[in-house]
Formats: sequence, C-alpha cells, structure tokens
Amino acid sequence: MINNSKPKKIKKILIFSTSWLGDAVITIPTIYGIRNLYPDAWLAILAKDTIADIFKTVEAIDEIITFHKEKGYKKAFTVLKTSSMLKIKKFDRVFIFPNSLGSTLTCFLAGIPERIGFGSNGRGLFLTETVKRDRKILSKHQVHYYKKLLESMGKASFPQLPEIKVPEENIKWAREFLFSKRDGSKKFLVGINPGSTNGEAKQWLPERFGELAKKLYKNRRCDIIIFGDTNSSLLAGRINKDLGNKAIDVTGKTDILQLTALLKECDLLVTNDTGPMHVACAVKTPVVAVFGSTNPVTTSPLGRDAVVIKKDMPCSPCWKRVCPERLHLCMKNISTAAVEKAVLEKLKLL
Repeated sequence: MINNSKPKKIKKILIFSTSWLGDAVITIPTIYGIRNLYPDAWLAILAKDTIADIFKTVEAIDEIITFHKEKGYKKAFTVLKTSSMLKIKKFDRVFIFPNSLGSTLTCFLAGIPERIGFGSNGRGLFLTETVKRDRKILSKHQVHYYKKLLESMGKASFPQLPEIKVPEENIKWAREFLFSKRDGSKKFLVGINPGSTNGEAKQWLPERFGELAKKLYKNRRCDIIIFGDTNSSLLAGRINKDLGNKAIDVTGKTDILQLTALLKECDLLVTNDTGPMHVACAVKTPVVAVFGSTNPVTTSPLGRDAVVIKKDMPCSPCWKRVCPERLHLCMKNISTAAVEKAVLEKLKLL
C-alpha cells in the first residue's frame, strides 16, 4: 500500500495503456487526471504499436513508448523484452490500465517501485497498490472505471469527457483527400462503420447499412464514407455495391491519425460499438450507435451529440463474439427506419 500522507517526489510516471482503440480513448480523462495530480512529473505512456498514435493527440503526455504484442507462446517474449526496455527508464510509479497479468508482470519485472492497478486474476501479487473491481464500479461507464485507479492518490480533477485534438497537418490532409473524392453536389458527409474488431455479434446487418446509405445518398444529399480496418473491406464492398460504388471506401487505407481527421470532417457517424465510435465522439462528431451484444451502460458513446439505438432482449447483453442463439435478434430487430430517423434528427432533416 502506498502511503500518501507523506508524499515523496514523483519524478517519472508511466501509464500502461489498454490494447484497444476505443478503450484508449475512454482513458483520456484519467490521463489528464494523472497529469493534474502530478503537474511537474515526466508522464510517459506505454502503448501497443497499433494504437500508440492516438496518444499524439493528448497534450498531457510527454513521451509515447511503443511495443509490439506477440501472440500465443511468444507473449512471454513480449513481457521480457518490454520489461527490459522499461527498466532502463527508471520510472517511479506506474498506473496499469489493462486487467491482464502480462501487463502487471511486465511492470514488476521492470522494477518500477510503485505499481497501481486492478487486483483481479491474481495480479495483486505483483502490485503495490491494489484497486478493487467491485460490482459498483463494473456497473458504471468505463470512463469512471479507469478514474478509480486514482482514488487513493489524492483529489484529482478530470475532464468530463474524452477529447482529441487532431493535429493540423492531419486535418489539412483529410480536407484535401475529401475534396478530391467529392463533387460538391452533396451537403452532408456521413460516415458508416459497419465492422467490429471483436466479432460479428456486435455488427448491425450489412444489408441494412447498405439500405441506409442508399437512402441518405439518393434522398438526403449525403455523401457516404465507409470506415473500418482491412477485415471490414468485404463488408464495405457489399454496402458500396448497394450504392452503385458511389461511397468513399477507406477501409484498411488509413492510419489512426488519418482516421481521426476524417471522422472529424464528417457531419455524422453511423456505427456499431467500436473504437471509431469513441474517436468520433472525442472529436465532437455526432454519432448514431447501434448496440446489440454489448452494454451501452458501460461502453456507450459519450457526449450530447451521441444517440444509442438498441432493442432490449432477454439474452442481451451477452458479450459474445458470435451470437450463441445463432439468431442475432438483438440486431435483426433494429430496423433501417429506426436508424434512419435518428440520423435525420441529428442532421436536422426532420
């Protein structure tokens, strides 16, 4: 247990980031909370190489340290290699965001003297400050979950919502890119994000994304841009086909900062429960989010310009990657008309 009654000078602090883009965005208020508690400390963040660039938009951070996360039996090499790299940097304290044994063991082996994290799954053995994951905190939005790590550190002040400040060079790139793709006949730019990294159970039906895109393009003066990683390219192709290949398809073609800038340029994003959903909210783009297998209480898009479309089902939320009932009713029961109405309301077209 860390004794803060006689605080010592903390010169170097490390944050061990979460592994997923959406979770990383949700942690931004906590990162600023740490900065506000330790205004004079050097604040570094350790992040997986696939998401590290999102932290270039967070002014509270002094240093971004990246690592490559191996899979399978090679995970042990990730722990050893990363801990050796951190040991050289001599951090005084680390806040460990992930709920994984590997992240905690990495910081233990790095010799960081003060290690704060959630104590589940046997992780308490490698922590100096164990934070409980009780039902109360697990029933709240995850933005509060991460803030709990600072509970015993003192009175921290936090931004109310995650906020991303997109670098000007990326904004300039996005505007030039979109200018080259749009003919100026459409008033609105609507983003469509049909995929999901964590499985098909989180995905609204592709044909309904296609129906929606077609209606918005033909009847409502909307250009359509389709977002997603490389794995979403097939979905994007199906949706674009319904649109006569008139959509701007950037699936698998952008880095994180380009994605962030393009989302900021959108008038609205229609999405499943995904990382880009949280990014869009953090750049203050209105969001219509379709939820099925996950719980909007804990992972909903944050902000006044976000709306969640969900049908209550006895089996939802199940948190499964694939629908265990094989029926996918939580998504099938969400009509194109219901989502279209929410979109038109946000665009002030109703």
